[in-house]
Amino acid sequence: MTSDVVVVGSVDIVTDMGVRPVPNSSDYLITSLNERIGGDAIDISIICSMFGARPSLVSAIGMDAYKILALLDRHSIDYSHLVVSETNTGKRMVVHDETGQSSLFYPGANAHLLSYGIDAPFLNNARVVHVCAGDVAECRQLIAKVHDPYVTCQFDARSSPAVLREEVDILFIQAMHAKRHTNCETPVERANHLAASGPQVVIVNDGGRQAHICKDGTTVSISFAPGMSYDASRYFTSFVGAFLSRFLRTKNYKSAASFGMAYQHFAYMARDRVVAKAAADVEDMMYKIVRVDNEQ
Repeated sequence: MTSDVVVVGSVDIVTDMGVRPVPNSSDYLITSLNERIGGDAIDISIICSMFGARPSLVSAIGMDAYKILALLDRHSIDYSHLVVSETNTGKRMVVHDETGQSSLFYPGANAHLLSYGIDAPFLNNARVVHVCAGDVAECRQLIAKVHDPYVTCQFDARSSPAVLREEVDILFIQAMHAKRHTNCETPVERANHLAASGPQVVIVNDGGRQAHICKDGTTVSISFAPGMSYDASRYFTSFVGAFLSRFLRTKNYKSAASFGMAYQHFAYMARDRVVAKAAADVEDMMYKIVRVDNEQ
């Protein structure tokens, strides 16, 4: 199978818990509980497939994850390069309350994802190779194998500095992580600082409210104004997946970022990183409330 996008990253069994403290106690009451198959790589692959792309997933799962293959089949996602390990599938527990969220994670089979085991012809037959955030072993070796497709990467506190390279065509990062890495005050300054370190294009997503695209020393900002108090940071992966699906069709950064933020809004409203939406519905939302500033 020739893929539009090869997505490299983790697959986890994700447990999402809402909690609140019990008065006069050190205990917390679980107010909501949801378990699903997730992780950046599988979520992005599903979103791309949903909007008409042909994704391949490169990841690692354990023998305990038989439902994952059925999910991939249902969304027509190629998993010919999926590693099956004797270790359990990775686990992530996300805990959130009124003050924010934190997570606990067990890498499990994800620790067996080694980029040197991914063959170059497979990668170079795609149009885009996307490397998810996290500790993808030997990330530098993986990027070096890619010659023809676009290389896109996510970056956060867990990521290898290898993604800050000139071979990276698009770097996605959240504003809060960009601030920690650069110490710059504004998201635009952070985008410019990161672009100077190597990547061809840097896209800083500020809570789903704005996306700042720095390319060739010029930054274009796209604003999303839903008319409500709004922080969609938890749904950054939704933005990335929708951006890639649109970029594969248009090769237009502003259009793809606008589509990504509109889809991120739907994910925020549904409280789910992967939400079933027709492309026409996302486009309708995009044209209504997304604005491009600093039009070139």
